[in-house]
Amino acid sequence: MGWAQGSLAGYDLETDSANPEDARIITATVLRVEGDRPIENRPWLLQTERPIAEGAFKVHGISTDRANQHGAERELAIEEIATHLQTIFITGTPVVGFNVSFDFTILDRECRRVGIPTLTDRLGRVPSPVIDPHVIDKAADKFRRGSRTLGATCEFYGIELGNAHDATADALGAVRLAQAIAAKYPEVGEASLESLHRWQVGWRAAQMSSLESFHKSQGKGDGDYDGSWPLRPLKAVTS
Repeated sequence: MGWAQGSLAGYDLETDSANPEDARIITATVLRVEGDRPIENRPWLLQTERPIAEGAFKVHGISTDRANQHGAERELAIEEIATHLQTIFITGTPVVGFNVSFDFTILDRECRRVGIPTLTDRLGRVPSPVIDPHVIDKAADKFRRGSRTLGATCEFYGIELGNAHDATADALGAVRLAQAIAAKYPEVGEASLESLHRWQVGWRAAQMSSLESFHKSQGKGDGDYDGSWPLRPLKAVTS
């Protein structure tokens, strides 16, 4: 039995910024499935320490008032998210997320802001095993034209996403997408989790290097091309 038929955890964040060094978590979900059967779903809504910008509100639909009226205290919620993921990783269950270096980097920086151990601190290693269908799809089908967003990729593989930019829907969509990719590409589905994790580290670095080279050839080289995966190295943290 390949990893796609076993226990998988889905992980997704919705935030107030697209900058992983500065973004604050607004909602989070960690869920688990066994094959095609969901067995656990843990969502969080967090209070916000600053107003949620209109652009972020349009993405996930969470207003500043809603977050502050119904959300959990930030430090408590961030501790719970990190602890929940730590427990899952300790069991050896792979955590699945779409473009997940964004989510792991944000959680790392949030832990540092509130003064609690990061996930890396808790595990004694960079989080692993991790499965990122965004990275795997781009490696397995690198010349396919068109959008590679979660919604577009789910549509290509025949996965019903549901409410895009809802953390729970996106976490489950990422899991279903990973399972579909594993079914389509046996070399992915039959790989060991250790090998697949290692491959993704190399694939992501190569993908971002290629993107940077392409953009520079078009005169658009000023962008974010960090290929670190599944966690970006620490930069200056915004307080």
